[in-house]
Amino acid sequence: MAVSSLLYMYDNQPFDQLHPTNKSPKLCTSLNLLFITMTMKKISTLKKDTINTQNEQASSLSASAFLTQTGHSEFESRTLDFIARLDGAYSDHTIRAYRYNLWQISLFCQKHAYLIDALMPEQFNHYLFEDCKNDKASTIDRRISSYREYLHFIQAPNVTKHPDVKFCLRKIYRRIGCLRKQARPLQRHEVDLMLVTCDLNIPYGLRNAVMLELGYHSMRRGEEICSLRFEDIQMRPNGKMAILLRRSKTDQYGHGKWIGFPSSIAPLIERWKTYLNVTKGPILRGLYKDGSARTNPLKRASMRQILYGL
Repeated sequence: MAVSSLLYMYDNQPFDQLHPTNKSPKLCTSLNLLFITMTMKKISTLKKDTINTQNEQASSLSASAFLTQTGHSEFESRTLDFIARLDGAYSDHTIRAYRYNLWQISLFCQKHAYLIDALMPEQFNHYLFEDCKNDKASTIDRRISSYREYLHFIQAPNVTKHPDVKFCLRKIYRRIGCLRKQARPLQRHEVDLMLVTCDLNIPYGLRNAVMLELGYHSMRRGEEICSLRFEDIQMRPNGKMAILLRRSKTDQYGHGKWIGFPSSIAPLIERWKTYLNVTKGPILRGLYKDGSARTNPLKRASMRQILYGL
């Protein structure tokens, strides 16, 4: 439906039927402006939902769908094998990123009739200047890393190491900068204000208080905080508490790292442990409406929602 016709419709009902009183010009003008504003907001929302859906579909393409859209049979078979071999060696998020980045490069190569398996330095520079012109430095690095891994897999020359490509990257980085966006850490007074809202006499408040203390003193990522377990808690001779972080983003092989915590939060964790009536398992867990705890660890997305609520 055209926008002009939508301006006089709302929820598939004509404007005149919703408001048949056309006697007052001022009233009709106000109502008309109101419905035009609401309709335009609705159109904007629909556009955003459509764009988000398309991005989600592109980023979550299955291997077969991804290869179907690339259009090169030899490239399809090699990419299928490449994506399959990544399984287990990298996280699911990394594999999705590699798949999406290769898909983007393949579309660019089709558009300009380039051979994706043997890009020349000037062709790869063309890709960087045209297809990555609105990307941040971190996004460009991920795209290059994906293509570099693919070239290594097919045992092709690594064009990303060519001097001309390096000079091109220096120009781009000098223009856009390489500052990485980082989340602002919570200050102690902010944590204290959140703790005031946590009622330690109810399960939700007790769990949230433990989450805040673990997050503030460890300064770890949300997913890493959710992975901490009761059986990995140790009390050191100096009276401080330590918890083993079994795996992290920078420790993909699981060497583990002990994180120190002040002894002041030990009673809070012990109280939470007593409520759960467990000796092992994840420290942070989801809760049912009746206050009973789940067995699975708390999700990072749930932690974010809890923090917003506090």
